[in-house]
Amino acid sequence: MNNENKPLIAVTMGDPSGVGPEIVALALNADDLYEKARPVVIGSIPILTQAVELYDLDLDINEFKEDQQNDFGPGKINVIDSNFIEPEAVNIGDVQKQSGRASYLYIKRATELILEAKLDAMATAPIHKEALKLVGIPEAGCTEI
Repeated sequence: MNNENKPLIAVTMGDPSGVGPEIVALALNADDLYEKARPVVIGSIPILTQAVELYDLDLDINEFKEDQQNDFGPGKINVIDSNFIEPEAVNIGDVQKQSGRASYLYIKRATELILEAKLDAMATAPIHKEALKLVGIPEAGCTEI
């Protein structure tokens, strides 16, 4: 299948303080994924970079450029980098209001891009329901959001 014919899949990074960034990095390390889709992470390049380094993965992280040629394929992660959270504010393993806010905004941004027909579908990494509650998000999880 030609690269342009493969669907663009939004992959939300999940809770920056949780396992979401690690799961995304490990999932996008699977070469066969790129035979079927073009994943685009909605998240934070610095936080995702930490996850890649934690597992010593051989992955290049690039900023996704809308309406430009992006390099999709094994060993490449394209990210729509957001400023929803400062990487220094993340305490891995802690339930944090700012991480709940960021995980909510990743899902919201992915949804907007799909409704604008800029991306084709979405997969979400884990979020923390208690962190969402700290922000006042009434929905219980990814599906409800």
